[in-house]
Amino acid sequence: LTRLGAGRGRRGPLTALRALLRPRTPASSAEPAPTRPPHAVARALPGGALSFALEREGLPEGPLDLLVRLRKDPEQRSVRVPLDGTEAVLPAAAHPLAEGRWDCFVVPREADESARTRLRAVRAEQAALLGAAPVVDAGGLRTRVPYVTSDGFLAVRAWARPRHAEVTGVRLGAAHVEVEARFLAPGGADPEGAVVRARARGCGRSFDVPVSGDGAGDGAFRFVLPLPRAGDVPLTGEEAPKEVWDLELRTPGPDGAPVPLGRVTGDGTDRKRTDRYPGVTVPHPEHGTATVRPFFTSAHGLALIVRPPAPPES
Repeated sequence: LTRLGAGRGRRGPLTALRALLRPRTPASSAEPAPTRPPHAVARALPGGALSFALEREGLPEGPLDLLVRLRKDPEQRSVRVPLDGTEAVLPAAAHPLAEGRWDCFVVPREADESARTRLRAVRAEQAALLGAAPVVDAGGLRTRVPYVTSDGFLAVRAWARPRHAEVTGVRLGAAHVEVEARFLAPGGADPEGAVVRARARGCGRSFDVPVSGDGAGDGAFRFVLPLPRAGDVPLTGEEAPKEVWDLELRTPGPDGAPVPLGRVTGDGTDRKRTDRYPGVTVPHPEHGTATVRPFFTSAHGLALIVRPPAPPES
């Protein structure tokens, strides 16, 4: 008996080692694979409406709402419409969107917005916007463009302006830039007696040029803007010095507030990157020469930028 008990003791460490080396069976309580987030297709419709079609996979159970929220908005404005199954329509007149970028979500109908889930994009269809007439109602110009964000989510770029001057053509000459545009406002009007003001950013200096209409009553007009003399205003920016001149339309009368001049109709959501123009070389009193180029700002406003040549690398 003594020898038997001792034998068991000698086998104890070996048994423990075998237990440590034995393959472990995965625990039955392992976490399940993450579910696919909800995906959707957004489509621009004639007249400014938007439609949304969600895929069923990844959707919460029960009745759902489509939620769009204005990005970086201190007021946290949002619009919420019920989903009919997996589809929803956002009419232009019933649900106007303030100017900015709107992110798209799905949320259970009985829940508040904190339960929202952001929609991944299958695609954003913009074909109906190509060549479409601008949507102008009693509130002014309204444009809404669905698009896919750089990180793959669904969003809407919206513009809402009581009055707007839509740029339709830009031609750059050796000493001037010629611009064709259309004045858009409720009721329609020609911008008789209006001027375009070029304002230097950061110093308040400005100059005006008159506009000329074609008399057709559709708001079309043109103007010729002399290129600002490089060096007339201080350069801004230490790493990439430049002058920027923002352009705006000024109409006569009591409602002569500045009218944005830019390009917001069509299917573009980043005109600064997609609508680019060549530059022209002009003399500069300090740098010898500089380049003047028309461009669209991040808000799609038309502007001129003056840049001296880059310094040589040391």
